[in-house]
Amino acid sequence: MATRKDRPTRTQAKRAPRKPKIVSPPLPIPATTTVARQVSPRPQYICVSDQEHGLDAMVRMVAQAKGVIASASLMESAGVAVLETPPGEADIQIYSELGALAADLSPEERERLESAGAVIAENEERGIPPNEDVHPVEPVTTEHPFPLPPKNPETILEAFIFGQITALAQVYDLSRRQRQTGAALRIGVAGVSALADSHSWCLALMGLGPDFSGPSGRGIKVAVLDTGLDLLHPDFVGRIHADNVQDFSGSSGPQDVQGHGTHCAGSIAGPRASKSGTRYGIAPDVTLLVGKVLNDSGRGSDDNILSGMTWAARNGARVISMSLGSPRNAGQSFSPVYERIASRLKRENVVIVAAAGNESFRPSFIAPVGNPAACPSILAIGAMDNSKAVGSFSCGGVDPVDRVDFAAPGVAVFSSIPVAKGSFGLKSGTSMATPYVAGALALYLEAEAAGNVDALLSQMRTDGGRPERDFGRGLVLVP
Repeated sequence: MATRKDRPTRTQAKRAPRKPKIVSPPLPIPATTTVARQVSPRPQYICVSDQEHGLDAMVRMVAQAKGVIASASLMESAGVAVLETPPGEADIQIYSELGALAADLSPEERERLESAGAVIAENEERGIPPNEDVHPVEPVTTEHPFPLPPKNPETILEAFIFGQITALAQVYDLSRRQRQTGAALRIGVAGVSALADSHSWCLALMGLGPDFSGPSGRGIKVAVLDTGLDLLHPDFVGRIHADNVQDFSGSSGPQDVQGHGTHCAGSIAGPRASKSGTRYGIAPDVTLLVGKVLNDSGRGSDDNILSGMTWAARNGARVISMSLGSPRNAGQSFSPVYERIASRLKRENVVIVAAAGNESFRPSFIAPVGNPAACPSILAIGAMDNSKAVGSFSCGGVDPVDRVDFAAPGVAVFSSIPVAKGSFGLKSGTSMATPYVAGALALYLEAEAAGNVDALLSQMRTDGGRPERDFGRGLVLVP
């Protein structure tokens, strides 16, 4: 995953004059009025309370230290409660569903909160894993060095020659694309089959063949926290309700410019009848929640990500898919902030899946699972190719801290990409494997309606028998 860089300086906008403080009911946090949020510096720290109802006390403690009245200064921005602070300080962001907040804290304030049982960590930058360039898949063309006879042959011989040369041209075209993308070229008995035929090999590998008649994810909400979604993509136009799309990245809106989020969303919820002619979505009937937590460069900070997680949980997501993170050195701890949050959501029957990371250079080097995937309460997903071999880039469980939980297809994965980039394309990475597991979980939730997360995971079928370090319980299979 991408190396952490110095945080970008965020320009502070001039604050509007404060309105007179209005007396409101005391915490627990009251219902808030949605307002356009003032630009505020990025908070330095993330704090998570140690108990179900410890957030109120933590908010009061921080608000008192800043000299603000919590119930009077409370606003709401994209579903996250915001306490406006004096100019020069970051506003306090409150993530009620996560039991967490983001704020600037002095050493004394950190000490007080930690003594009260809070977990505190720096507000880090994270992003999409490295080495996940997109390769557009274009329709088969006739741009080749072979001359074609007339398109309307007059004799049987001319028709035969035309057919043979056309097939040779298709082989040439697919071979050219194979060299460009590294994807496997498949030639069937009846002639040439496209790089991505009428049914994705990824779905077939997971047990979802063309004749699959099992669950489709109907009635299950799955959140994709990523770089957004191309809202004009032909496979998604009219399928995503406006209330189910939100930008937390500080970009101009939820539209996906980078392309990573559209690819991941497609692997989960691409339609049965795609405009590409290929089915690639594992759970076409899920209700997709799209939270843009990474900017147009594929980067975002923890406060962006937690805002998206809060919104997803508040809107009923049962699965949260996060193909993002940051590298972790061998022996380094998992993120205590994300672990406490994930553990809390797990008790609310919300499953979080995250990309294990792409820092490996197998077979010479296997990198440890990154954060937040390394957290015990988050499912870390590794990648495999169409021969069920581990992806050369896929991180593995190499120290006592981390582990891979499951694996899924993640090499030369066909899915949607922004129209401006070609509409459909191939990408490789643990980011591509993660949404397949998220979609599979939706199928199990529809089919089994498990009472809790542990029961749900125990019901999941896998194709095991491979190194646990790389695959965990194995390749996830559909119910």
